[in-house]
Amino acid sequence: NKTCSSIDIMPTLLNLFGVGFDSRLFAGRDMLSDSPSLVMFSNKSFITDYVIYNSSSKKTTLRTDLDVGDDYVKSMKSYVDVMFKYSKGMLTEDLHNLVSQCVIPEPTE
Repeated sequence: NKTCSSIDIMPTLLNLFGVGFDSRLFAGRDMLSDSPSLVMFSNKSFITDYVIYNSSSKKTTLRTDLDVGDDYVKSMKSYVDVMFKYSKGMLTEDLHNLVSQCVIPEPTE
């Protein structure tokens, strides 16, 4: 019952097959996790569990009876902006290598 897109398939399959992966390196989300749904479109429109935001018309449509508030939409717009910058940096600035170097190893006995 979660909203998802094709970009969520890879992290979901990796989880299903028990493959360890760094979720920070994927724009998509594992749809079997407890994380909230987020589908982003190329024009920075998005769909979450609570709203549909159309960046072209600047229109927000509620998907819930909960009082979402303007701060939620503003925060999600900011998050989507950051994800677009991060994804671009993965391609142009070799951020994958930088993020990989920042992984904290698990302690061993």
